[in-house]
Amino acid sequence: ENTTTRLATSEDGIHFDYEKAVVTTADFDDVSETSYARVFKYTIPEKGNKYIMLLMGNNNGNRRIYLAWSNDGKEWDTQRTPIISPIKTDSFDHKGNLSGAYYFPWEGRHYVAVHAGDGHQYIVEVGENFDLAIHHGAFNKATGDDPDYGRVASRSFLQEGDTVYMYYEVGQRGSTKIALAKSVPPEELEKLKTVDINIQNTTLQKGTSTPLVMNAIRKNGKPVDLNDVTINYFSSNPNVVTVKDGIVQAHAEGTAEIWVEAG
Repeated sequence: ENTTTRLATSEDGIHFDYEKAVVTTADFDDVSETSYARVFKYTIPEKGNKYIMLLMGNNNGNRRIYLAWSNDGKEWDTQRTPIISPIKTDSFDHKGNLSGAYYFPWEGRHYVAVHAGDGHQYIVEVGENFDLAIHHGAFNKATGDDPDYGRVASRSFLQEGDTVYMYYEVGQRGSTKIALAKSVPPEELEKLKTVDINIQNTTLQKGTSTPLVMNAIRKNGKPVDLNDVTINYFSSNPNVVTVKDGIVQAHAEGTAEIWVEAG
C-alpha cells in the first residue's frame, strides 16, 4: 500500500495497536503514491509544531520529497507541493527520482539527505523553515564493486561524540544489504594513505644511477606534493647501493633492497 501512511502505537516497542491513517495521496497535489515516510522531532519556527514527517510523493514517475507537520503525531498538516525535487546539473543527474528523506541538522544548519535514481546519496540544505532547496551534491557515491554494486540508499545517522555513523542500504533491489560507514575528521583525511615507488632500472652497473619515481596519495584521495613531505631513504646494503634525494647509486657488485619512509 503506497498511497497511505498509517499510525500504530505501543507501550513496549514490541506489541503495537493500529490507530488510523494519518497521511494519504489526497493530502498532496497530483501524486499517485505517498510512501517511505519518516518522522523526526523538530519544531519549524513558522509553524510551532513538535514533529515533522518527510516522505516521497510519486507524480507520473517523478519522485519528490514532501513535508508534513504535527503537534501530537496523530493529526498532520501537509504542504501540498514538494519541498525538494530532482534536478539535473553539469555535475549530477538525479534521474527524476528522490526518496528516503532523512532530516539531518548540523552545526546550526538544516539538511535533508536523500537517495536518487542514479544510485548515489545526496545532501540538500532546506533552512530552519524548510523553505530552501540548496543542492550540495552527492556525499556518498556508489561504486560498481562489492558491496555497493551501483546503489546506496536509505541512510540513518547516529552521532557519538565527534563521530557520525551512517547505517545505509547497499546493492540493487532484491539483493540489498545493510552497511556501516563513519565520519573521518578533516585532519585525518589530510594524512598520507599510500606512497607508490617505482624504479626505472632494477639492474645497475657499478658507478651508474637511476631515479626513484614516487607518487603519494592522501586519505581524501588528493595527490601529495612531495616537496611538503619528509622522505627518508634506506638501503639494506649501503656498500652496494645508496639512495640520496631520490637517486639510486650503484657502488659495487651485489644486491640490495631499497625502501623509504614518508611523513
